[in-house]
Amino acid sequence: MATISTPTVRRRRRSRYNVVPRWITRKRAVLSVVLMCSLLLVAGGVYVARLSFALAKTFHTNPISAVVGALGGGGGSAIDAERAHYQRINIVLYGYGGDQHSGAYLSDSIMVISILPVQGHLPQIAEISIPRDWYVTIPLRNGKSTQQRINFAYAAGMLGEGPQPASAVDAGAAVADPLLSHLLGVGINYFVGVDFDAFKQAVDAVGGITIDVPAAFTDNQYPAGECDLGNCGYETVHFNKGVQHMNGATALVYAR
Repeated sequence: MATISTPTVRRRRRSRYNVVPRWITRKRAVLSVVLMCSLLLVAGGVYVARLSFALAKTFHTNPISAVVGALGGGGGSAIDAERAHYQRINIVLYGYGGDQHSGAYLSDSIMVISILPVQGHLPQIAEISIPRDWYVTIPLRNGKSTQQRINFAYAAGMLGEGPQPASAVDAGAAVADPLLSHLLGVGINYFVGVDFDAFKQAVDAVGGITIDVPAAFTDNQYPAGECDLGNCGYETVHFNKGVQHMNGATALVYAR
């Protein structure tokens, strides 16, 4: 019968443990630290770049100005000066689909935000949502006008039918802002135009947003695509009730 013997040489136990493994030399440690710092800088650079371009597209400025303004908290800007003098600030938000969507510049979401700074207290803020199907007379170039839903006003400017060329970043607002000012009887100081892509990029650039959905709901007729691209179908989307974190794509579906 074969037998298997146990070696008589016993492994000596260490009296203490090495905190640093022997394969880590000084040179390797330095290289590892340098590599880690480089990766962090690259990751940080990508985040800053994404954030700056998202802010720039949202607020119609260049990325450098967007970053400088964000880091400075808006100090020195026209809005900051108005706030310091407790002047009312009226801002219009225009939400539209963008180039890859039917009716690219129809601002189906229009909201007027009125901010009144109050000394020693939080500012008073009023939000007015404008119905997109409100039929109005929209002034155009050369003294012309058209009877259309109010969501066409921003599109008219972007399509070159307003007083400014379509290439101007504020061409849409050049038509829509004065119209809203006339209809509401308030001055419009600033505007923000956001398409679907800018919306998603802005949300993703800040790591997503957390939303408390007040009630669960299902939408069986959410657009599955764009008719201009051959897809006029619908799809079903559902959101549960409660607090949930959303990325840009999910937040856009919820917002729409």
